[in-house]
Amino acid sequence: MLLNIVETTEKDIIEKLEKRYIDTAIITTPLNSEIFRFSYLYSNKNCLVINKDNPLSKKEYISQFDLDKQPIAGKGCAYSCYSSNVKRLFQRNINPQIMLETTNDSLIINMAERNLAIGITLDYIAFSNNSEKIVIKPFKDDNQVRNMFWVENNYALLTKEEQSFRKFLLDWIKENKEQLFNWNL
Repeated sequence: MLLNIVETTEKDIIEKLEKRYIDTAIITTPLNSEIFRFSYLYSNKNCLVINKDNPLSKKEYISQFDLDKQPIAGKGCAYSCYSSNVKRLFQRNINPQIMLETTNDSLIINMAERNLAIGITLDYIAFSNNSEKIVIKPFKDDNQVRNMFWVENNYALLTKEEQSFRKFLLDWIKENKEQLFNWNL
């Protein structure tokens, strides 16, 4: 089985699903159930990836106010997580220095490793990085959870390979969820 995985914005994914350019997707928003069917996969939270030499790395939790005037790197405004990250800071009159807006989480983590910015990313991405130069910190009082869903167009017939991959993915997440999303590491 050959997988073609493309990372793009939620808006682009929805458009491609509606036009049936793609049959399936993993997305953060459950879509209109008349056109789409979806299965819950897992939940995750935003977190901060901070270089160990940064004074904020010594704090147990990071408040949003700690990010005022701090250099940050994160997903760009085309992503739904932008609202839960940067836009929310600006609304609270917190003004970080945006060093990087990207689609690439490895660049976000690389900026933190090099102590060029504090990275804002999702916990499962941060936990999958093995760098000894960074620490992972939760936001203080941020209970916002991002849910991930497997989405299919109701009018598309999935191939046997797509059905097989869906089953594999759902089973794999069920078996590995505790290891992937554990803040007690």
